[in-house]
Amino acid sequence: MKIYVSHPIRGLKGKDASEKDIVGNLFAARVVAGIYKDWFPNIDFYVPAEHHDFINRAYEKGYLSIQQILEIDCDILKECDGVIFHNPEDLFSHGMAVEKIGADRNKIPHIVIYGAATLPDMRNSIEKLIDSIKESYGKV
Repeated sequence: MKIYVSHPIRGLKGKDASEKDIVGNLFAARVVAGIYKDWFPNIDFYVPAEHHDFINRAYEKGYLSIQQILEIDCDILKECDGVIFHNPEDLFSHGMAVEKIGADRNKIPHIVIYGAATLPDMRNSIEKLIDSIKESYGKV
């Protein structure tokens, strides 16, 4: 089973995000994904933050636009069985909103974890998502 972890990169600041903002968001996403992986070691979590170095260099060199990056993210998302929207800012960033549209359009089961969620709440929500996927698709 593969679950896509959508998270902010530039966040709500969008194009005005500083390098410090981006690094902080990437770090937070990696930490949270690490917790998910510890809780559910048999699940393959796809975390965009873990691939940011390549994508960012391609963007900075003008090889990829933000739109192209989001199209690629949505292609990857479509190959996943579920999506976790890790939303510490409680509002969807532009990229997360595009990914949410992709999940809805492709009827991919998903959950949103907001900033105030406790660790037990997060785990419980993910367990429910995994159970839903198993019931719907017979995935293990």
